[in-house]
Amino acid sequence: MKLQFKHYLAKTLLKFIFFSSFCFVTHLPAVAGSIGFSISFSDDLILISNTGSDSAYRLSAWTLNSTLKWSQVQFKEGNFSYFPPGKNIKGQRLMPSPGYGLGRVDPLLILFYDQAGSRIAQLAWHQMPRMLQQYLPTRRNGNELHVTKSGESLERIKTTYAVVVPYEGISALAKSLSDTETSPQDPIIHNWTTGNSMMLNTGSGQSGAWLVHEYDSGDLSLQIVRDGVMRGQEQMPEWVVWMRQYLMLVATVLAGLGGLCVLVGFTKYSRRLISR
Repeated sequence: MKLQFKHYLAKTLLKFIFFSSFCFVTHLPAVAGSIGFSISFSDDLILISNTGSDSAYRLSAWTLNSTLKWSQVQFKEGNFSYFPPGKNIKGQRLMPSPGYGLGRVDPLLILFYDQAGSRIAQLAWHQMPRMLQQYLPTRRNGNELHVTKSGESLERIKTTYAVVVPYEGISALAKSLSDTETSPQDPIIHNWTTGNSMMLNTGSGQSGAWLVHEYDSGDLSLQIVRDGVMRGQEQMPEWVVWMRQYLMLVATVLAGLGGLCVLVGFTKYSRRLISR
């Protein structure tokens, strides 16, 4: 009788371990690389360091000219076509920083491609604007991002500068890099006296945007609007996106139910042995 009980216990534990392992393995995290940069400014000289774990390709950098339009930085040292981790690129701005509006924080727009050929934008600041405490409301309608101004505390915002690089989604990966547009869209300037709503085209991939708000006092604040769709998921079925977000929770619940069933079965079997 004891031998049968031990055999049953070992068999049950093995089933539980196998079931639990299967549930948790279904959502093991994938190790993905990252691309990030460290920026140093020295007068008109700019030093860009790749501090990530992946390489960047066809990198370009842009600063604002006197008319608040993007002017490309001229690279002096380094390989901007292939920019591996740990390497540096030195560049020089060709236009002086404008001393008004968005030019007061002197943004540096960096565009590059990852290994898959997806275009990515990052923004650095010579003088970082403060983060906005109360955000302007935003909503999306496909590739359109609508920004509205409401609330008494936001009435002092007179102008909004929007930096957005439209992303066309995974359909852009079907094109060669030579077919893609390299020049970024100039910052969009919206004066709120002309209307309480502004619209930005973010592309079918629903890219994010940087909104810099200028107050009556001249102060600037930053509002970051995140991507509307996670990169690479714009054509995924909703159930796949849901499973990626909640599969770990589902696996945990199933593992708990499996453990409960094993406990109930073990209790019943123990009582049956005792009754004999």
